[in-house]
Amino acid sequence: MLLHEFPDLSWIQRQSKSNFQNLETVKGTMQHPGWPNVIMNTSSWGCERKDIQGPLSLFTNLTGEGWVTRAGRTSTINNNVFCLSNHGALYDLILPEKQNTTTFNIHFGEDLVKQAYSLALQSTEDQLEYSELSAGHLNFSDRTYWTFQKVRQYITAIHQLGQLDQKSPYYSEKENELLLGLLIELFSINELDLKGLNQFESLKRSTKVEIHTRLGLAIDYLHTHWNETTSSEALAKAACMSKFHFLRCFKQVFGQSPRQYQMQIRLDAAKHALSHSRKSIIEIARSIGYEEPNSFHRLFTRTLGISAQQYRTSN
Repeated sequence: MLLHEFPDLSWIQRQSKSNFQNLETVKGTMQHPGWPNVIMNTSSWGCERKDIQGPLSLFTNLTGEGWVTRAGRTSTINNNVFCLSNHGALYDLILPEKQNTTTFNIHFGEDLVKQAYSLALQSTEDQLEYSELSAGHLNFSDRTYWTFQKVRQYITAIHQLGQLDQKSPYYSEKENELLLGLLIELFSINELDLKGLNQFESLKRSTKVEIHTRLGLAIDYLHTHWNETTSSEALAKAACMSKFHFLRCFKQVFGQSPRQYQMQIRLDAAKHALSHSRKSIIEIARSIGYEEPNSFHRLFTRTLGISAQQYRTSN
């Protein structure tokens, strides 16, 4: 279900808290209760949507910034960064005034989540540990996530699908296919985090969760300052950890150092800009944090095996 306007706030608050028991949606009647699949692609000059008890949901923007609060933790979202809200959690969505923001929020229906979760369990190599750490269902971290290429491709495809007639049988089938693929990709991202945490074999589950939460604060900081010079000390401070402990835990959970992760997201932003903008390579280099274009050229070529110009030409 694609919506271009936010539904009445008091109505969606009631419906969400009752889990749509009366079967009513803004586009008709459902066959059974529970959240349907909902894609919110709206344009807004500012709004506050508070105290909504949603399903598993993805929040991002196609243009502009916004803020999502879950469990007292506020995350900044934009076209590079998204966050997730778990099933049953209350969330607030704040969009700034004096700025035209285009949202692209996806509320995943319960039936689709169950289907995707079942497929994810079948594909994982360590089903027991995966299920145990997830408490029998997928709970995502409250941290933000960078919109890497696979997730961005799904979001783009779902957005483009919205240009078609929603009454067409093809639309419903294709929407379900794309949402299912996106969910499985999100589950695989979460699984990597869980496997990294599980390497702390001697720690209690509560301690692992606390480490993951603190590392998430550092990830949020990096996503905010990704194109700026950041230090290990600043990241450790954001995570409320000592520098040594932070660096060791970060590498253990995410499989790379904070510096390597920052380089990864900078290169991802560069690849997207090379493929989807007319900016010069020098402008792109500076926009992602490299004042010296030669440094960017060396990094790009060393990492991808081709120059930035060659990448632009081939894409």
